[in-house]
Amino acid sequence: MTQMTPAAGLAEATGAITLALNAAESRVQAAALRDGETLFAQEWHVPSQGTELLAPALADAFARMRLSLADVRRIACVQGPGSFTGLRLVLSTAAGMARALGAELAGLSYTQLLACGPLLPRGTVLWVLTHARRGLVHMQAFRMPGEMPDAANAAAPGVPCGLPEALTPVEAATLDAAVARIVAFQSTTENAADKSPASQTADNPDHGVPRGDSPLPPEAPKNRRCQQTGPGAILTPPPPSA
Repeated sequence: MTQMTPAAGLAEATGAITLALNAAESRVQAAALRDGETLFAQEWHVPSQGTELLAPALADAFARMRLSLADVRRIACVQGPGSFTGLRLVLSTAAGMARALGAELAGLSYTQLLACGPLLPRGTVLWVLTHARRGLVHMQAFRMPGEMPDAANAAAPGVPCGLPEALTPVEAATLDAAVARIVAFQSTTENAADKSPASQTADNPDHGVPRGDSPLPPEAPKNRRCQQTGPGAILTPPPPSA
């Protein structure tokens, strides 16, 4: 469990609080934010006790930080993919709190959140892989938005200019099949890139120009779509061979 320390002047601060909840893995995570400032963030590794812990832990955290639950106006909750038990816990808690407090409720994609971590060049394809049960991994591809081109237009250096764009649905596969899927996807995108505008004739300027939504190659054997995932890892396809 992480240690919480009240920020300076926190008791006197006012304004709406945003509460974020996640239990897509074996951990239960909660964070409260106000005006871009993190008020507190806690994590508990309680695989079989999340139901008994979450509500009392939130009440204790707000009390220790001298905050009022009545100030919660927005609740962001990871809605999957992830552990069924963990997702049911945070979704039911978030729904109950939103109804009782009159707060706005929004769902978050776990794989997209993981993809938001690294700052990569615009257009880079990033694969997010998470561990799943029964010898499977879960995978999803994203196109990265890149950083703000002008520092004057960004709130701070290194700020992404948007959210990663999902290129594939969440899928489940064995690790070997996942690697084959990534390689096949890379081959498809490289073939589309070879048909660039510079290679087209003036009489047929649009022929073969990639649109950014090229069809995916056939799924590797043993793949199946699903809505569950686990602890996260991030992979990018290897660079094309010379």
